[in-house]
Amino acid sequence: HRPRSKTTCCFDRVNPSPAVFDTDKLEWVNAQQLRRLSEDDRVERVGAFLSARGHAWAERDVAWRRTFVQALGDRLRTLRDAEGYGEFALVDSIALEGEPWTELLAKPAVAARLEALADALQADPEYTQASVEAATRALAGVLGVKAGELIGLARIALTGRKVAPGIFDVMWLVGQERAVARLRAAAARWAAESALASQA
Repeated sequence: HRPRSKTTCCFDRVNPSPAVFDTDKLEWVNAQQLRRLSEDDRVERVGAFLSARGHAWAERDVAWRRTFVQALGDRLRTLRDAEGYGEFALVDSIALEGEPWTELLAKPAVAARLEALADALQADPEYTQASVEAATRALAGVLGVKAGELIGLARIALTGRKVAPGIFDVMWLVGQERAVARLRAAAARWAAESALASQA
């Protein structure tokens, strides 16, 4: 028999197992690269991605775009995260389903509190992050609840999630009209489903 060449022999040591692709590590590396960018570059890259995905990024002013990227913070590990975590600000309506809605449905007096918050935001002539924070905290005092409790209700009603960027950034990014509409819609749905549950 002819002896195997060195080239042939080296294949004996090749591991036939498929390579493992570490997506977590890739996302970590990508996140580090995004963090190293200047804020202007991050805003530009996020904007290019979202525009390509059909979102009306170009219609937003500079302050909105910058606040959107700032609000995502460390959640922005890939450009896809801008669409995923930032969906609440990019679409007209959000889905209220799953665990967050079930949790909201189990709480008392949600409809009245969300309606009261909708009234407070609708009556805010400034509608800035500072003014919506003041209105929300003042309302919590009037209602006799902790601000965090009211904020938790608002977060689910406005984003459909239990975890989201800072609520006052959320309120401002969503915009006054959409924020009020979402709060009222969540209040109405809570009232209707609670009534049905009580009759069961």
